[in-house]
Amino acid sequence: MKVGWKLELDQTLRLAWPIVLGNLTHLLMAFIDSVMVGRLGVLPLAGASLGGAILGFTIITSLGISSAIGPLVARQKGALNYEGCSKVLQHGLCVALIAGSFFSLIILFIAKNLSQLGQPQEVVPLAQDYLYILAPSLIFVMLFSALRVFSEGLGNPKPIAAFLVATLALNVFFNWVLIFGNLGAPAMGLSGAALGTLIARILSLAAVSIYIFKAKFYKRFLFSWKPLEKSYFVSHLKLGIPGSLQYACEAGAFSGAAILMGLIGPIALAAHQIAINLASMTFMLALGTSVATSIRVGEAHGNNNLPQARLAGFTGIALACFCMTIFAFVFYFARYWLPTLYISDSQVINVAAPLLIVAAFFQFFDGAQGVASGALRGLLDVKIPVIVTFFSYWVFAIPLAYYLGVHTSLASIGVWIGLLAGLGVASLALCLRFHLLTRAPN
Repeated sequence: MKVGWKLELDQTLRLAWPIVLGNLTHLLMAFIDSVMVGRLGVLPLAGASLGGAILGFTIITSLGISSAIGPLVARQKGALNYEGCSKVLQHGLCVALIAGSFFSLIILFIAKNLSQLGQPQEVVPLAQDYLYILAPSLIFVMLFSALRVFSEGLGNPKPIAAFLVATLALNVFFNWVLIFGNLGAPAMGLSGAALGTLIARILSLAAVSIYIFKAKFYKRFLFSWKPLEKSYFVSHLKLGIPGSLQYACEAGAFSGAAILMGLIGPIALAAHQIAINLASMTFMLALGTSVATSIRVGEAHGNNNLPQARLAGFTGIALACFCMTIFAFVFYFARYWLPTLYISDSQVINVAAPLLIVAAFFQFFDGAQGVASGALRGLLDVKIPVIVTFFSYWVFAIPLAYYLGVHTSLASIGVWIGLLAGLGVASLALCLRFHLLTRAPN
């Protein structure tokens, strides 16, 4: 049965909004850190930018691995194999623990050698302390993500979104206490922001674990754990590794842009932190829509209904592009006001404002490529999108950003023009790929 576009839009929105809310809280933590640390001055904000770029890249890459749990659980649930759902979670938590530990070590290694990346020497010690404290948090982030995607795969995203909102509130409280030294605590500055986030993530994992293993809804999907099976690990990694690589290509490009900004100077790096944090928050809408679109396309594709899969995919893409265009106008007209939420330094604001003009232009492309990737995952097409993403960002965008940012007078704006070009190439290629795979046969 074919569903009209209005009903398709309604179904996508119902699935997307709790996921968007959950995704947004991750970025709001970085936003809160940046806003509160920005009150301390340019150098702490630049340190948060450098450390946050490295940490953000690693978190997004690692989350790509746990994203495999959702479709695997949904498949087992659809087959009424509830014990299989439990096994997917069991193996997914093992993968999350291993991946979280591995990526924590990677961050510690990068932090130790941060001075080798040509960053401002006055910023490096601040970023190192920030990373040393937050590196272990990747273990808790990964385990939380596994439980979250498990719940989403069972069609129950709302409770986890509520836990993430509570985590955000905890992060604000602990930041207030530890950054500025309230309630008798020492004033730790940027290190306090990192410690506050770490504590909030630990408490959040503990709370969601108790909820999932005690709530009535999940009892039929949770069995006593069995010996580990190779087939479940293989299924997980076949979906998770390509997703992780695709996330890494895109997130790595934006983290690479932060490194380029560091070559320009601390003012540019602080301005980049503001602009990329705002752009990342708007992308959470596209990312949530991407997950919902992937589910809708996957359901239609599983029923061998290619026209409905096509409708679901392009409905999601259109929805994201429409919403992101609204954000583009906000970025353009509020480009001098938005940076004041982070910092009062006029030099940083004057550098950040032009970056938000470029960010306004790439909102449309960011939404299109994000949801097109999700639509292709719904078709189980994961290998070609990885190649497209790698080419768009690492063969095209980053070299262009380096040339324009470091070797021309465009400086920081040139770096962002390179990112804009990469997003444009990725969005066109991924949308074309989805079109070709879903068009009616001749």
